[in-house]
Amino acid sequence: MPELLSRLGFEPTRRQGMYLWYRSPLRSSETQASFKVNTQWNSWYDFGEGAGGNIIDFVMKGSPQNSGKIVRYGVPKGLTASRSDVGGTLNI
Repeated sequence: MPELLSRLGFEPTRRQGMYLWYRSPLRSSETQASFKVNTQWNSWYDFGEGAGGNIIDFVMKGSPQNSGKIVRYGVPKGLTASRSDVGGTLNI
């Protein structure tokens, strides 16, 4: 997750143990870090949106400002993400 965010041009504003805090990549008017990434679980939560999940959920949530970048750069190779709601694992 941090690698994808970095490829999209987002860097953490604060590190707190296994958590990285970002200005939300889902909302362009963000002034404070309210997007938290758990580096151990490779998951995220956006407090302003009230939504979170894994890297697949993030890409699916998308946004107009990032959708083109995600298509252009893609998801980092070697990434493994699982979705419990579909009962599978995606290896990229």
